[in-house]
Amino acid sequence: MPKRPDEIAALGDALFARSAAATFSQRRKTLKNTQAGLAQAEDFAALGIDPGLRAEALPLAGYEAITRRLAARA
Repeated sequence: MPKRPDEIAALGDALFARSAAATFSQRRKTLKNTQAGLAQAEDFAALGIDPGLRAEALPLAGYEAITRRLAARA
């Protein structure tokens, strides 16, 4: 079910696009490898995301969480 507008948290569009593009540019690689220049092992651990997942296996909420974490670190 799609989110209602009041359920959508503001995200940095550029950061979200950069993270998603990095992940989907090499779909068969794992998040750990495609996000290497962005997210670190401790980021995945803090978010409870398996870095061994492939891009298509991570739900949108996972990409939102990664983007928030990266934005907080910047």
